[in-house]
Amino acid sequence: MAGIQDQPGDGDDNLTGGNNSPQEPAFDAVESFLRLLIGSSIEVPVELAARLKEWEAIAATEEQTAVPTTPGSSTDNFRHTLVGLLFETHDQVRGGLSRVGRLASASSNLLLRAAQPISSSRPMQPVHGRYNELVAHGEKTVNRWLERGQSEEPHSRLIAVKPSAKQLTK
Repeated sequence: MAGIQDQPGDGDDNLTGGNNSPQEPAFDAVESFLRLLIGSSIEVPVELAARLKEWEAIAATEEQTAVPTTPGSSTDNFRHTLVGLLFETHDQVRGGLSRVGRLASASSNLLLRAAQPISSSRPMQPVHGRYNELVAHGEKTVNRWLERGQSEEPHSRLIAVKPSAKQLTK
């Protein structure tokens, strides 16, 4: 067997298909790994956020008795400067995104009002028809993705939770 992909005639028909019975679906390692990644991307942040909340509370109580750091070596000062930069950048990005969102909304409203006479004119009607076809096709595609995601997510979450629950109990 060569990695994840099944080679014809290698005798391992259970990896990605082959001579399985009609009742038993073929095992697809790539699809299973994809489910693990999706499930983990949903479950792990929830668990991590809960633990981080606990850790932040513990750190806040311990911080009251901790001795503040004093200026030290140039390496310590550089590290503290980078930490400060990260937190300041976080604060700036958080505030900046809010301002960018408001500016984008105001700009789009202004542009839509300015383009209204052109976009509603008679020569633009064929463009509207094609646009509506593209929108319908896009909606159909997104709805298909939505249905697939709704059907795959529970399975993916179970695949991610089962191994981690076993690891926590060991």
